[in-house]
Amino acid sequence: MWSVLNGHKNDLISNATCHKIVETSKKVKTEKPTLGCYLIDWNDNPYATTRKILLESNLSKGVIIRFFTASGEIKKRLPDQSF
Repeated sequence: MWSVLNGHKNDLISNATCHKIVETSKKVKTEKPTLGCYLIDWNDNPYATTRKILLESNLSKGVIIRFFTASGEIKKRLPDQSF
């Protein structure tokens, strides 16, 4: 996931959103026994429809990051398990 997010050619998220994901990921790692999930607004483009990023804890895989968008073009560039 991080390799996709850090790939500048994809231009999926801004630096500010990437920073939010990193900081929230740290929270998820420390709060995993009691955490449900975190939902981050992903509105890098003011003209885009509302998009969300969900971070959740998985005991065997660590932090899972899922992207939710209505844009067909963005969906093509997202990793698996995104909606």
